[in-house]
Amino acid sequence: MQMKTARFDASSTDIRIDGGGRLWMDGYGTWIAARDVVFPTSISSLRAAMRRANYYLGGSDPSRVELYDVDEDVLASNEEAFGAPDVELAVFADRVHVLCTLAVAPGQRLDRVEISVRLGPVLKRRKLTVVDVTHHEHPADLLVTTVECKVLGVVPRLVPNAADGWPVGE
Repeated sequence: MQMKTARFDASSTDIRIDGGGRLWMDGYGTWIAARDVVFPTSISSLRAAMRRANYYLGGSDPSRVELYDVDEDVLASNEEAFGAPDVELAVFADRVHVLCTLAVAPGQRLDRVEISVRLGPVLKRRKLTVVDVTHHEHPADLLVTTVECKVLGVVPRLVPNAADGWPVGE
């Protein structure tokens, strides 16, 4: 798998990915992209592009990137038609956090250690470490897991689903 490079384009205020694709900023200061455009992008080039964008656009650290599992053209035509992102990245100057929202059975509470044990093979394969687990009360409990990315090569293909070991609906 060949790594792609991200570059900030000051003329369009987008972040361009070599080989096609882009990240653009919505009206709230959050970067938007199709998930397949960002994977596999070099984490170091993504962080560098975000730093340049923050410098030119007056952004802040961390930069938020919402990734959606749809075609880039479909997303660009009406980004507000999509609900919560499939995966969100928080790009800091020195690290990247991956945020995923997982639906679990009502009343189920998993702490950081339990999440790490249940997701052990997935985390190990993707070289990730659980940093924080936050629970939000909704009609059905949602478990928001923040996972810090430890890999220096490419953004990991972190897609929460039961087939990959995520505790969805258990």
